[in-house]
Formats: sequence, structure tokens, C-alpha cells
Amino acid sequence: MQSKRLWRAASLALIVISMGALLYMALHDPSSQPAPTQAAAPAASVQVHIAAPIYTSGPLSKLSADEQQLAQAMIERFGKKLQHPFWRIRAIESLMKVLQKKYPNDWKQRLRDLLKLFFPEDAAQLMATLDAYDSYNDWLKSMQGDRQFGSREERLQAVWDKRRQLFGQDADLIWAEEIKQEKVDAALKKLDGSGLPVAAKVDSYVKTLTEVYGQDALNPDKSHPVQMMEGFLTLDSVQGELRAQSPEQQRQTLRKLREGLGLKDDAIQRLEALDEQRQQRYSAGESYMTQRSALEKQYQGETLQLQLNALQNRLFGEEEAQFIRNEEASGYYRYKEKQVVGVN
Repeated sequence: MQSKRLWRAASLALIVISMGALLYMALHDPSSQPAPTQAAAPAASVQVHIAAPIYTSGPLSKLSADEQQLAQAMIERFGKKLQHPFWRIRAIESLMKVLQKKYPNDWKQRLRDLLKLFFPEDAAQLMATLDAYDSYNDWLKSMQGDRQFGSREERLQAVWDKRRQLFGQDADLIWAEEIKQEKVDAALKKLDGSGLPVAAKVDSYVKTLTEVYGQDALNPDKSHPVQMMEGFLTLDSVQGELRAQSPEQQRQTLRKLREGLGLKDDAIQRLEALDEQRQQRYSAGESYMTQRSALEKQYQGETLQLQLNALQNRLFGEEEAQFIRNEEASGYYRYKEKQVVGVN
């Protein structure tokens, strides 16, 4: 009996030792370890993607991957346009913005180097344009705050003299859009003092736009009708006549202008609905200023402010009323200003 107990104890010990050995081998055998999950991979959260080089030969291949991407973008956008001085200026300005941000200390030399590298066939013209561009900007900086000009016209003439001195005939090509706007501005100034009725001014203005911009001026998809309308509607003489008209006369005058600028009926109807909203808002503003003045005569201090808050909430709603309170706290009273009919 005693021998059987000894045999069982020895067998049990052998089993425990065998299991321990197997467990040890399992834990220390690399082939038996489970593969780490993606979440446990040491570099899973820090993956660095290095852009592949775009140019594998030639001078551009020596640039970093980022600069190669910049080169590709610049070449695609400007490569076939650089015979025109306007696009040379645009290329210089585009590259300059990138380099000023990335290399604030030595962007100027990098600009010259990269322009030559990106556009070797146009390098001579680009460098000449860049020299003129630098001189022009230096001159503009030197003129800031300068009061040697008696009028805006004198200053504008000096600007054009400097442009033509530095860029020659290319100045008219570089600033072609500005020349067009100056012609429109001159026509508007002439109309403002002409004494013509507003309907005749509309006709004259539309004629000027087509002379300056061609038929694109009457195509809302190619022009900027909102800016064109504002340029006309903000004339003092036009606003004076519009304010003297009845609501229906105002609507007809504005419709004539909008139709003249090529707007379709659905767009005009949307603007007319907006005109009504603006008029309602302005009428509420006039009422507000009248009632505000009356409250200021009755109350003072905190009591006055409580009365004003209630008035503002009642007329404009709580959200808009808070905007008005913030404006007035800074000293701005929006409804003291005259409404610009057709604009706000």
C-alpha cells in the first residue's frame, strides 16, 4: 500500500515537471510566439511617407522631393506663358510667396536660383522682370506716407510714370486690368457730375462697360455684376435720385440697371426680394433710432440700458440685438448712416 502511494506521488511529480518544461519551451521558442497585432507594432503610429522623386535626370533631379513638386507645379502653371510679361510677374509672385514662408532669411537668392532652374529658356527675361519688379516695390515702399502729391490723380500719374520707366511698354500689359478699371472710374466720375437723369446714366454706364470690356461685361458668368452695380449705385448723384423716387420707381430703375448688365429675370427677382428685406431692415432701423432718442430723454444709466435692450430685442430679435449692442459699445451706430439703395 505504501509503495503504491510512493509510485503515484512520483508519477504526479513527473507530470508536473513535464508540463513545466513544455511551458518553458513554449514561452522561449520564437517560432511559437503569436505575431504582434498592428496596434502593437512599434512604428504603426509614426509612418513617414517620403515622396518619390519626379525628375530622375537633369538639373531638377538634384532638388529635394518637395522642391521637385514645387518645380512641377510651377512649370505646369506658367511654363508656356512666360513670353507674356503679365505671367512673368505672376510666376515671380507665386514662387516668392512660397519661399518667403519656407525660407524667411534667404528667400531672395533662392527665388533667383529656382527661377533659373525651373525656366532656363526664359531665365534672361525673368531676371530682367524680377529686377524691375524689385525696384518698383522698393519705390512704392519709399512713397508710403509721402505727401508730395497734391491729389490722387497726381499720385496715380507718378505710379504710371515709374511703371513705364522700369517696365517700358510691358507696363500696359502687366496692368491691363487696372487700365480698364481706371477708364470705368473716369466714366463714373464724369457721370456723377453730368446732371443726367438716372435712367440716362444707366445707359451711358452700360455703354462704357461694353466699350472697355467688350460683350463679356454683359455676361454674368464672365464679369462681376455685383461690383459693377455697386460702382454705379454708390455715386452720390444716383443715390440722391433713388432716394427721391417712390418704391416702384426705385424697383424700375434698379431693374433697368440689372437687365443692362445682363442679369436674367430669375436673378433679378432674387435681388428684388433682397431689396425688400433690406428696406424692411432699414425701416426698422429708422424706427429704432427714433425710439432710442426718445428713451435717452426719459432715462439714464442702467435703467436706460435695460430699456434699450428691450427695444432692440423687440425690433431685431435677440441674436441681432446683441450684435447691435456690441457695435454701439464700440461707438458704432449702424442706423445713423444712410441706406445705399440697391446695395445694403
